[in-house]
Amino acid sequence: MPLRHWRFAAERRAQSALRAWLAAPSAPPQLESEGTIKIFFADQAGTEQLRATVQLLSEQADDALDQLATLAAGAYAFPDPMRTNVLSLRLVSEVHQALANWAAWAAGAVDVLDAGDENAIGRQTRETLALIAGKGAGAN
Repeated sequence: MPLRHWRFAAERRAQSALRAWLAAPSAPPQLESEGTIKIFFADQAGTEQLRATVQLLSEQADDALDQLATLAAGAYAFPDPMRTNVLSLRLVSEVHQALANWAAWAAGAVDVLDAGDENAIGRQTRETLALIAGKGAGAN
């Protein structure tokens, strides 16, 4: 089989496989973050390490948002797929914005922990858990 025909057949098979994959249900979203695990176990360290992890997550979110902004500014060069790509780009952007917003909140929360006022720590814990509980699927 000549190379040109082989390439066309391979492209046809790849396109068919892509369409089948696109038609299949997606797996649930997953969040992978080593920093999140470090924060979960931060009671084994100290607030200095906790603060550094929160700061790093903030910087990583800001870097990702900067990269997405650069991509979006040049997106006009690829107008056809961009009509659908913007849907996933917005999701990724909003996830990173949520991380940046969380990091700003967490920096203040670490200050409360660092101050050592048990009443303030208890209040912060209760308010945070109530907020999370109120965002469950049945809360909408």
